[in-house]
Amino acid sequence: MNLNTRYVWSDNFCSTEIDDTLVLLVIDSGKYFSFSKTAKAIWQLLESPSSAEEVTAHLVTRFDISVERCLSETTAFISALESRELVKKAV
Repeated sequence: MNLNTRYVWSDNFCSTEIDDTLVLLVIDSGKYFSFSKTAKAIWQLLESPSSAEEVTAHLVTRFDISVERCLSETTAFISALESRELVKKAV
């Protein structure tokens, strides 16, 4: 993954919050996902086009995590979102 590539939400889902958890339903497949604190924060940052580096920069100020570990986990999460067609490369 290019760390400067910006990603943004696709329009293939609907979502709701239940307590502190965000639940997404993929419209085409009927699959659903639930995001807790950190995943939810990443998801919310991707509402506007953002790169893995930009997301990481925000997260390390909010959570007790090293830049290296945060970047590694953020890129893996964004890749998983992209493979499930929840995010797409921003144009």
